[in-house]
Amino acid sequence: MRKGSRPIPGAGTIIPAMDAFLSGFRKLPAKRFSGPFAAFLLVGLFLLLRLPSLGSYVTADEALWLRSSANFYYAIGHAEWEGTIQSSHPGVTTMWAGAAAFHVVFPEYQNLGQGEISDFQLRHLLLRKGINPVELLATARAFVVAINALAFALLWPLMRKVFGYWTALAALLLIANDPFLIGHQRLLHQDGLLASFTLLSLVAFFTYRKTAGPWILVLSGIAAGLAGLTKSPGWLLIPFLLSLRIIRAFQQSGRERLRSLLVPSALVLTGAGVSAMVLYPALWSQPAETLSGILHYALDSAEGLYSGPVFFASRVF
Repeated sequence: MRKGSRPIPGAGTIIPAMDAFLSGFRKLPAKRFSGPFAAFLLVGLFLLLRLPSLGSYVTADEALWLRSSANFYYAIGHAEWEGTIQSSHPGVTTMWAGAAAFHVVFPEYQNLGQGEISDFQLRHLLLRKGINPVELLATARAFVVAINALAFALLWPLMRKVFGYWTALAALLLIANDPFLIGHQRLLHQDGLLASFTLLSLVAFFTYRKTAGPWILVLSGIAAGLAGLTKSPGWLLIPFLLSLRIIRAFQQSGRERLRSLLVPSALVLTGAGVSAMVLYPALWSQPAETLSGILHYALDSAEGLYSGPVFFASRVF
């Protein structure tokens, strides 16, 4: 310990206890279930807890995202790329799930809709055409669940490499059964998707030290890009991952230091850039304005310009 520094309270007992807990998992038999069979069971449990009764309730924000998805779907169908900017969150992955629901339930909307439709207009258009808005919302939620399930499935082989079979299995069982995640990952909203993409990006990044495969870093970058497209705090993954590479590079020497920094960083940035450019058409037509809008909204939100009173720690701020 550095001279003059203070020990973290409780660290002397907590850290060894955690290490002993994890080492207990590592000593369990490594192949109680085969990898594919365990993955099938995990994903099955994940879906079983998220798919039922998707059409039995409605939340306030989802009505807004359904309308944004309608405008997004219309803009893509008419190549009006600037029309895909529906929010500075930016909520792109959420709107892709909603657009997919429109394509399945109400594909005629691209010919009947308009560039910017209001909640009131959308509701009446759906009812006039005999489309149940709740059925449309439930379909969009099903796509959100499917996206989350795909990210969850990709975690299994990665976490096995980093933590071992049993620790990975225990961690994913906790994630699959977490009530807070279950609630958010079955809504046409952002936070459940943000959690999935963030965790996938981090786990893939840490797997690189186990495999040294470049595709792992590209996957980490793609997931980070998806997190940023979902909600602006997700973009913080990029500087965080790059800072980890900088720390790692300074542990190297000579020419290897530069290589261990530049190559992995380039792969992460490539993955993030490709996912952002492919999935957000607004970046094709006006990239500077789109990115500036996301940045300014995030900074203004941090200053509280877009939020009402917040209840935290028994106080209202």
